[in-house]
Amino acid sequence: MLFSPNVLILLRGIPRLLHCAAMSTSQMSTTSTTQMNTVTGTFELQEALNYRDGTRIEPADGDHMEDAYEPATGRVIGKFRFSGAKEVALAVQSAQAAFKIWSQKSGMERSTVLLEAARIIRERREEIATMETINNGKSVFEALLDIDVSWQTLQYYAGLAASMAGQHIQLPRGSFGYTRREPLGVCVGIGAWNYPFQIACTKSAPALACGNAMVFKPSPFTPVSVLMLAEIYNEAGVPKGLFNVVQGNCKDNMTCVKEEIFGPVMSLLPFDTEEEVLERANNTRFGLAAGVFTRDIQRAHRVAAGLQAGVCYINNYNVSPVELPFGGYKMSGSLHEELEEGAKLNINNDG
Repeated sequence: MLFSPNVLILLRGIPRLLHCAAMSTSQMSTTSTTQMNTVTGTFELQEALNYRDGTRIEPADGDHMEDAYEPATGRVIGKFRFSGAKEVALAVQSAQAAFKIWSQKSGMERSTVLLEAARIIRERREEIATMETINNGKSVFEALLDIDVSWQTLQYYAGLAASMAGQHIQLPRGSFGYTRREPLGVCVGIGAWNYPFQIACTKSAPALACGNAMVFKPSPFTPVSVLMLAEIYNEAGVPKGLFNVVQGNCKDNMTCVKEEIFGPVMSLLPFDTEEEVLERANNTRFGLAAGVFTRDIQRAHRVAAGLQAGVCYINNYNVSPVELPFGGYKMSGSLHEELEEGAKLNINNDG
């Protein structure tokens, strides 16, 4: 669980960011002044993509401008500025101030706010999914599934928020001791382009449930939809500054850009023995997920146990129920998100 003074971020956004000339056949929320059409490709960014102190804001510093694209058409929908050191510091300061308020609330109070945020996301799922499609390029069908996982994640951690407690420990001769669960502080979340909104939810939900604040940096390829989450958190009732968004922290010469392939690439390599498969599969610095396809269920579980990956799928792939932990091995990370065990990474256990 997230506990200790670190960083958190909050995301929310109506399509106010965009301006479009025509409505698509599936209408967006009537309360939004932005019209969105995924067919005509006429979206344009109109507002700032940083979020601090409960509002969209241009970064206080930063000398690099980046284009935001609509992947379906390759069209530039706007430009945004990368945050500099001053803006990042201001975002952290804002989160620290909000943390002092949020961390003093009871688990039940935090649960109520997260449940309201989940309700808003569920109510606006089509609107958010449309924005995700514009920003990310995936189909609306898949984006809708992502948004459903997002509100379910918030709902799940809302249920845990009120039950997080320390322990009473009986000691000899009538003495006793106890432990307290305390939030860490301001947590930092770094998103990826493949599940922009969903990743922001899976990182922020356990952090906020445990009483932390967050500063979140989305992928520069998908900078838009996370703002919708920030605004939703704000509408749901979190203290202003509890979830801040900064844009920027990837370059062509970075390892994370050069070596991980996020795309329709599959290498098909023959093998002779099970031992060979394990040795070759584990001969990598990464270990986020692995999959085993076989008719032999005993072999499936045996090989899965030998694979150095945080998640192992058997006869399926990329199935991620919110009830199960998600994390990696080696350079793919050592922590797990989701589930109660993931939430425990967000707290300090003081005796």
